[in-house]
Amino acid sequence: PTVDYRRQAEMQQLTSSGGAALDAYVYGANARTKLAACWAAVVSRVGESRFQVQLSGRHFDVSRAAGDVCFLTFKELCGEDRGETDFLGLCQHFRTLLLDGVPRFDSLE
Repeated sequence: PTVDYRRQAEMQQLTSSGGAALDAYVYGANARTKLAACWAAVVSRVGESRFQVQLSGRHFDVSRAAGDVCFLTFKELCGEDRGETDFLGLCQHFRTLLLDGVPRFDSLE
């Protein structure tokens, strides 16, 4: 079997402190499985909870948070009327965002 040591290092960095600043993308047939495994590794170290980000009198409910990592679906993040303040608020509370269900966009979108 082939071992991708880069991916192992990314996973170790992500789970060592409950989150990390990484640019990692999983895609293809096993993307959901890989993303779920990454989330499970984080949750096993720091536990899972709900979190509410306060945003200038409004709030953004995060149903899956673990330390400085959150797991959102594309619909949760982009399916409602949100703007820069919402995204910056998330970034102030979470160093890592796992995003599931990102649609494939074409050049017209």
